[in-house]
Amino acid sequence: MLPQLRTDRRRRALLLRHWLAVLLLSGGLALRVLTQLAYHPAILYIDSLKYLYNAWTGADPVGYKVPLKIILSVGDLGTVTAVQHLLGLLMAVLLYVLLQRRGVSRWLAAVAVAPVLLDAYQLEAEATTMPDVMFEAFIVAALAVLLWQPSASWLAAAATGLILGIGVTVREVGLILPVYIPEVTLKHSRLAARTGRPPDEPALPPARTG
Repeated sequence: MLPQLRTDRRRRALLLRHWLAVLLLSGGLALRVLTQLAYHPAILYIDSLKYLYNAWTGADPVGYKVPLKIILSVGDLGTVTAVQHLLGLLMAVLLYVLLQRRGVSRWLAAVAVAPVLLDAYQLEAEATTMPDVMFEAFIVAALAVLLWQPSASWLAAAATGLILGIGVTVREVGLILPVYIPEVTLKHSRLAARTGRPPDEPALPPARTG
């Protein structure tokens, strides 16, 4: 009974500590539920037919078709939309945690992820059977891997390149992104060398209040 009480207290303290992020996340969840109901099963764009039915051969990469077929094998277009809405929420959470690790204050980190949670265009993209949201998820995942430590290692850079490389199979516009990885990695390494911080120390001092 006592361990359960302590766990409940820790959860309440965590929610109170990050109350603004929790409020925005709750709002984002509510908006996604409403969007799911309003546009059920999904919004179809003209290019959606290409990914769903191979309607015509285009120059765009076809990496989106693989997860799309997997999801459709166990569900329908509504399931695809739900998965993309979930990706939107997960991107916001990951960005918030990443910013916190880098020493950004809680309120500023919450404001930074607010567009991902509340923006109408983001909600529309998640409700549309198109690869945009999945491409976003690859970019966010790559940023998290590269910036998780203040001093980016070359192993992290390689993993980032792999993630972005997979992202290119979803949207060809991402082809240019891996070019910047060595530059970002080098700048992070130089910054860590100048400041003398160990890899697990935030680049910015953590805020005392949020």
